[in-house]
Amino acid sequence: MPVASLTAVRSTPGLRFRAGSVEGVLVARPDGTVDALSAVCTHLGCLLKVDAPNNRLTCPCHSATFTFDGTPNSPEYLRPLPRLQSRINGEHVEVYVA
Repeated sequence: MPVASLTAVRSTPGLRFRAGSVEGVLVARPDGTVDALSAVCTHLGCLLKVDAPNNRLTCPCHSATFTFDGTPNSPEYLRPLPRLQSRINGEHVEVYVA
């Protein structure tokens, strides 16, 4: 399912999207690829917010933070964010939605 234009993804550190029941974040990488991560906190299931100035994702429920590769910053006991299947198709980023 197309979720964003490639131009939009490359213009911001992290771009939130919703595709059906999937909540995610698209992150452009220096090599031109795009990664898609779940935007659901692995602790309480709250929806993460993009904190672009600090290059991270934050949980509004308990202030947990994750890097843009899905690694938890704090608290350390959190599991990493799951990666979503994605691809670039022309000028769009698509994410697999079951």
